[in-house]
Amino acid sequence: MKCCLSLEDTTTLMVPATQIHPWYVTEGPSLIIVMYSCKIYEAITSIRGVSISLNNVTCSSNDINFVKPITLETKQNSNIALCGKLVYGSKDGNFLIEWFEFLRYMGVKKVVIYPYKLNTYAASVLRYYESLGIVDVVSGFDMPEKDLIPREVGEKIDQGEYFKSNIASIAFKTSYHITSWKPANKSSHLAIGRHIDGTYPIYDRRKNVFMPSRVSPESVSTHDLAPHKGYKK
Repeated sequence: MKCCLSLEDTTTLMVPATQIHPWYVTEGPSLIIVMYSCKIYEAITSIRGVSISLNNVTCSSNDINFVKPITLETKQNSNIALCGKLVYGSKDGNFLIEWFEFLRYMGVKKVVIYPYKLNTYAASVLRYYESLGIVDVVSGFDMPEKDLIPREVGEKIDQGEYFKSNIASIAFKTSYHITSWKPANKSSHLAIGRHIDGTYPIYDRRKNVFMPSRVSPESVSTHDLAPHKGYKK
């Protein structure tokens, strides 16, 4: 495979693509999720569209076959960002408000989130926090398989305290708090206070807090990553 980069001057740049993270869905439809990484070793700021193609096929000249790239701004190392999973359907907008305010309190500066067929009220909540510059909304996509268990995790890390010497990432085991169960603390006004009971930490559902400069960007997946040489997780 190769990456096709459509530039502002109407030329097309071709870059070799590396397949990484083949992920097999074990339940439901037989699906294989594949990601391709295309490394660019020169400064290019005029990319207006990106696509992939077979090596023996010419890159398309039709704009409809390209997607607009998302440019990530360089932030100070002391900032904390969170990549949220899919939020869709009848998700409670009030819960989103509580979650975003909790993340702000914990020091999170940016949340990237993926809405899919979200209800009107919850979508308005996303727009509000997007207007504050806290949330980056990535939309305009579709998928054949949907995650039926939304997970929301926020961690506060004092970088100076934890990310010393050769540490690239810190992993946290997570617990499930089932909001459809009877609340353990009915007196709390917050969902996070009402549903304080949860499962034991789940070993294969760990979440990673990491320094981007110390890990390989294309290696980062939901539950794992690969540190650069000289660093450990």
